[in-house]
Amino acid sequence: MTRSGGVIESRKQLASLLETATVRITLAVLFLVPLIFPIGQPNHPFVELKAFVLHVGMLLAASLWLWEGAIRLRLQRQPGKTNERVSPLGWLGWSPSRWAVVALSAMWLAQIVSTILSPLPEISFYGGNENFAGGNLYDAAALLIVFLVVAFKFRSVERLEQLAWVLIVSATIAAAYGVAQHFGWDPLGGRTGIRVPSSFGNTINFSAYVAMAIPATIVMPFIFKRTGRVFQLSAGLALAVQMAGMLFSESQGPYVGVLVALLALLAGIAL
Repeated sequence: MTRSGGVIESRKQLASLLETATVRITLAVLFLVPLIFPIGQPNHPFVELKAFVLHVGMLLAASLWLWEGAIRLRLQRQPGKTNERVSPLGWLGWSPSRWAVVALSAMWLAQIVSTILSPLPEISFYGGNENFAGGNLYDAAALLIVFLVVAFKFRSVERLEQLAWVLIVSATIAAAYGVAQHFGWDPLGGRTGIRVPSSFGNTINFSAYVAMAIPATIVMPFIFKRTGRVFQLSAGLALAVQMAGMLFSESQGPYVGVLVALLALLAGIAL
């Protein structure tokens, strides 16, 4: 192998390593954010730690992704290699994922313009209350990075399975914690009561997250061809814990959401 060939190969390996790191950081963030909260500090802003993990993790993931992109762009511009020009419409084509990326990017651009024109741009950017995160531009940017990483990097069955496992396991842990709260056992947060918030600090957010995991838990044994009794028993137990957590949250909106999701799931199976 020539020296230039060795350099190209090492750059390809580095780009692949950076892609793997970006995916794993994103998975770690998606696992930690639902579960992390200020332990033993009931009066502390509940979402602050979640927002911190989200911002730091996705800033790191975006930096690694940009580094990877720069390496791949340089590899495409090697001497003797023709670069095909692709128009924006040609790139979009009939790909639903790419159109979804454009639509969400347009929405985020509108939020940037709204923040610039806001009478209180600092509040529009950072948010006005640490207990009500998600609506400001700073959080929206981090969530957009999550969306883009999932849209562009989770293209294989293996990675989609990893994403499903993160959703199922984190939702099951959160649901189990909610069940414990319902029965008066919460040594970490001290938030026992009739309507349990689990690790989310909010009953609706908690049950909405679990509602997303229930269809994934149902189809996991069928989609990924795992039919062993131990796996089926584990999936059934996880599903029971999730449904109990939703029941004890007493949030009506997510009940409707999970019902619609299950109807869509049955329709998909029928088709």
